[in-house]
Amino acid sequence: MFESKQHMYNSINIHHTSLNACIDSGTLYLDAFFFSLDLIEESSKTNLLSLDQIQSLVKDKRGVYNVKHPAAKTILAEFKDDSRKNLVFNSLNSLAKHLKGDRQVIREYLKGNKSGYYRGKWKFTYKN
Repeated sequence: MFESKQHMYNSINIHHTSLNACIDSGTLYLDAFFFSLDLIEESSKTNLLSLDQIQSLVKDKRGVYNVKHPAAKTILAEFKDDSRKNLVFNSLNSLAKHLKGDRQVIREYLKGNKSGYYRGKWKFTYKN
């Protein structure tokens, strides 16, 4: 429970737009936290987390949360000589970031406009 939205913004470092969107739509923040303006009636059985516990949970979730744009397509990156090194990415951005590559060049391989292996090692395909 927070005293105000401003207190929450400052305490867990959430942008006011994100908080308002979660409250208005009922979506989970970081796929884990439900925010509501409804008052929680406390009882002897209510276990509230401390501010430190909440901050720690939010920090941990941010560390593992993958932002996925609704239009993003999952990509399989197959390593040429060792299938154990194959990787799956949630988006072109995450693939390009991991390989420290150019999105446009990788996109050309995905579309089939470039043949062969990217950097002589990788083949890319969209997954369903």
